[in-house]
Amino acid sequence: MIKKLSALLIVVPFSAQAQNLVLVDQDGRQVKDTIVSLLDLEEDTPDEIEIMDQKHKQFVPHVMAVQKGQKVAFPNSDNIRHHVYSFSPIKPFEIRLYQGEVPPPPVEFDESGLVVLGCNIHDDMIGYIYVADNHPVRLSNESGIVSIPDSYNGRLGVWHELLESGDLEVKEYGSGWSQGVELSINLLPSFDDGF
Repeated sequence: MIKKLSALLIVVPFSAQAQNLVLVDQDGRQVKDTIVSLLDLEEDTPDEIEIMDQKHKQFVPHVMAVQKGQKVAFPNSDNIRHHVYSFSPIKPFEIRLYQGEVPPPPVEFDESGLVVLGCNIHDDMIGYIYVADNHPVRLSNESGIVSIPDSYNGRLGVWHELLESGDLEVKEYGSGWSQGVELSINLLPSFDDGF
């Protein structure tokens, strides 16, 4: 029996310690690049510097998750100049025109929330950095799958760039859920859908 809830995931056991969540939209299509944050767990800020590269006039990766206090480097692998900026309230910054050889210093993200990136030269270059408030974060893969600890019982924070609400949505998650529970997130139409 499939239960339907107004949330966002299909739960399929993955192993004794984890289970897969398959993120789907309102039409049942799997959704990649969805942030899932385990809001009832805590995680230390890693020392590693994450990389948000620029390749083929795109931010790579398109969506990234980091912890509050973590740094992100912005190398430019293109053979053209970029001017990276964010007007997001939690981290406004800009990295003026630059190209490959000497990357600018990493940027520290010291507040939690969503940072939207752009390039002053290439208007269609948009990227996202979700800054977690020291909660474990997962990003769904090409098949819409994230792995959640089997014993996790609590709140999930969910965000996708086309989420209808535009904000992080909080969903309840139970470790006792059985296979076949379907949850869907309501997404706005994208250009890929022909809109």
